[in-house]
Amino acid sequence: MDIFVIENVPGRYAAAMKPFADAGFHVVSMRNTEEAEAAMAMRRDENAGQPALVVIDASSGMTPRALREQGMRFLRLSAFTYLSVVTSMTGAEFHDAMEGLGMLPPLPADPGEADGRKLVEALLDFVEP
Repeated sequence: MDIFVIENVPGRYAAAMKPFADAGFHVVSMRNTEEAEAAMAMRRDENAGQPALVVIDASSGMTPRALREQGMRFLRLSAFTYLSVVTSMTGAEFHDAMEGLGMLPPLPADPGEADGRKLVEALLDFVEP
């Protein structure tokens, strides 16, 4: 099962994504939201499986409203794909912005392997690789 991670710099979140690979997920690096959306739309059209998780990079100061809109775009493509985000928002800001979308916990702006391990553990409550 795939994990799409949107990272403007390829490999930027490699340490945080290592626990996903270790758990048996296939991590696919995407350069931007449009690339991830196109891949999901193509999979939908071909009746192929959707990714288990999309990790959105909002570390560059994306506004809460823009992040929410981006999350909703992914959910429109696949309501069965989980979402998380890399962000510098506080917990309260994140909760207020994403309330009702059912997102998994966020990763901090500079996530490491321990952060990825926590996120993969949360995902494993819902899916298997």
